[in-house]
Amino acid sequence: MKSPTVLMLAIVITCVLPFATGAAGKGKKAADPDAPPAGVRWAIEPNELDFGEVPGGESKALGIKVFNQGDKEGSTRCGASGPGAKYVAVDKTGPLMIPAVGAIEVRVTLDAKSALIKKGAKVKKDKELKDIPVKATVTCGGKRADVKAVIKPRTEEEKQKDEPPPPPKADEIPGL
Repeated sequence: MKSPTVLMLAIVITCVLPFATGAAGKGKKAADPDAPPAGVRWAIEPNELDFGEVPGGESKALGIKVFNQGDKEGSTRCGASGPGAKYVAVDKTGPLMIPAVGAIEVRVTLDAKSALIKKGAKVKKDKELKDIPVKATVTCGGKRADVKAVIKPRTEEEKQKDEPPPPPKADEIPGL
């Protein structure tokens, strides 16, 4: 009869060691949970969205196209992530059905409305009016589009100076 130590060593070698060394399953890889089903192949264009400078209190939208280059209809989701995702909105999150060899347009909006400082607020120019660099990622079907922008905070007074004056009302036009 073998000693308990020998039996325990035999169990470890045959049952535990293959999993610890990755030898279990005879070289088979686990399926990627984000991989599209057979016949579906995703692509995204462009793979970078540069919004440039966006003034506080405004928003700017750009589009991306999500392509299914496969020979079967597929479903996917889109969303924004990363440190600047709170400023980024995706108009179509899904599930999005895209036909074989088809595409859809997804609108991505950079929202800088929260960077508008209310009228009459005390402003510390070195803090509240500091540029906000935005970096985020929009992902659709496992494909990525990097988002970058610089939000330029400003006060409501500054925004009013930048806007054109409203047209005169009919009763304010001489000769009418």
